[in-house]
Amino acid sequence: MRGRGLADVRHGTKVTSLVDCLDGVRATIESGGRSQTVTADYAIGADGATSWVRGQLGIRMNGMPPLAQQINVYFHADLSELTEHRPAVLYWTINSAARGVFIAMDGRRRWTFNFEYNPAVETPADYPPERCRGIIAAALGRSDIDIEIQRVGGWTMCAETATAYRQGHVFLAGDAAHRFPPTGGIGMNTGLADADNLAWKLAAVINGWAGPTLLDSYHAERRPVAQSNTQYSVANALKMASTGIGPTATGVVERLESIDPDVAAAQRAAMADSIEQQRPHFGALNQDLGYRYDRPGAAVVPDGTDPPVLRDAATDFVATARPGSRLPHAWVVRDGALVSMLDLVGPHVLIITGRDGAHHLRCVTGVAEVPTSHVVLGADIVATDTDLHDLLGIGPNGWLIVRPDGHVAARSASPDGDGCAILTALAKVLSVTFTPA
Repeated sequence: MRGRGLADVRHGTKVTSLVDCLDGVRATIESGGRSQTVTADYAIGADGATSWVRGQLGIRMNGMPPLAQQINVYFHADLSELTEHRPAVLYWTINSAARGVFIAMDGRRRWTFNFEYNPAVETPADYPPERCRGIIAAALGRSDIDIEIQRVGGWTMCAETATAYRQGHVFLAGDAAHRFPPTGGIGMNTGLADADNLAWKLAAVINGWAGPTLLDSYHAERRPVAQSNTQYSVANALKMASTGIGPTATGVVERLESIDPDVAAAQRAAMADSIEQQRPHFGALNQDLGYRYDRPGAAVVPDGTDPPVLRDAATDFVATARPGSRLPHAWVVRDGALVSMLDLVGPHVLIITGRDGAHHLRCVTGVAEVPTSHVVLGADIVATDTDLHDLLGIGPNGWLIVRPDGHVAARSASPDGDGCAILTALAKVLSVTFTPA
């Protein structure tokens, strides 16, 4: 960001006060023993799970009590002898001496090991590097591997979302707005999507091509996604319990090591079955990409169509251009190059029309300060193996408005009547009023 001139990145700087004013925000920052007051139109608290900004705003977190207390150990070691015949990202181990999960950071020497501890009798301070080295060796079942501990830290497994994503001119994003178990691996995805959703709206309002009420849609759109992802992640965490490695698993090791062979065999059979049940945990494409912005307050214009019918809301992904959904992927040829239709999305409002719908573009060309780009199906882009009209759900005279975050804002399958209905829809999405140029 610094190299591209997109932001003033300051290291070693701390915000000590943040005040929401009538016309923006005022913050006091400290660096090198000096304090300075800065002002801005808006502020974003993306300062992690224990967010200071959230605390300053008095915004509460709503959800479940903590699920578990974890120790995270970042270390270097050559584990190729143990992993090269079964490459993976996650490796769970369970025995009487140690139980946890190894995460491959680079597939070679950089690893983390996560395991639970009991906060009633211990704290993270009770896990110095030497003790952690012994725990990792026990989990590996090997004492001859050189383990270089880099960092040890404690963290709390929570399942919570902020009650508000916005207060005045201040917004919350990422872990400051939501925190849930890592089971499912969508925590960072959720935070990045927060930023993607908020950034274009702030740019639109600050640059004058959208009304300030557009920013209210951030909470309306992103909080339901975080709540859904929280529920999904908690369900995954509870499923893991039956494998013997989840936060609620108890007595599993004892049964595995029972002197009664029937007890041990039954536990192994139960674990084998529960492992098979984890498949949705690692293949939840719809949970990751299929979320849609169609709740009240969203910056979209509904077209009256129903969402796809899914057998499993987490795993079954159906590409659709229904308003609020992510623009579907398709391979298309544009200017002689093969690109994904997703590559058409940029820092502008994208207008897609059917092959006979180019006249709709005249309604939005040059309107106010709205930056737009446009493509006509069959003329500007040609699909390689897909009927784009069918994929997007529009006829030859239809149109589609796509937001800079890649979500469909409005769609008209076969317009009639008002020749500039597309302009009316765009005005609703951007919370502005304008007339054709």
